[in-house]
Amino acid sequence: GVVDSGFGPEPIIDMGAYERQASTPALTYDLTMGVSGNGSSSPAVGPHTYDNGSVVAVSAVADSGWQFTGWTGWVADPASESTTVTMTWDRTVIANFKQVQTLTVDVQGSSSGTVTSAPLGISCPGDCDEVYDYDTAVTLSTTVDSGTVFDGWVGGGCLGTDDCQLAMDEDLIV
Repeated sequence: GVVDSGFGPEPIIDMGAYERQASTPALTYDLTMGVSGNGSSSPAVGPHTYDNGSVVAVSAVADSGWQFTGWTGWVADPASESTTVTMTWDRTVIANFKQVQTLTVDVQGSSSGTVTSAPLGISCPGDCDEVYDYDTAVTLSTTVDSGTVFDGWVGGGCLGTDDCQLAMDEDLIV
């Protein structure tokens, strides 16, 4: 029909059966997981598809002799081994690991004193184990209490009674 608004005839169009609802297709995004160094991730390395807005739990586990150092990419907490990724775009997330070695000081005998390390970490007795980055140079030193004698180093390539110089290219017990 035609309606007169005072400005001339204006057509009124009834869309009725012609109206339709526009539908938006469900959006999905790819989460590509990766690993740098020796360790694993969950989800596993490779691409994974998730719906828009999904919050995906991701986690990292270091292999023996390796340590998790953080995530590269769009994660909620880059320093945490377990965190989340919100899928609002294609994302690439990498779990990063570095090689480490453990130094253990085994104090034997009945004398009293302290073994310390540089860089800091060992203060034995008390703290006798430390994890160092692969190939870190470590110096062990002794301080003996009055009336005691340090008989010398055993193991780890240390000899004599002077400070012990180590290269942490393997796990060591001294």
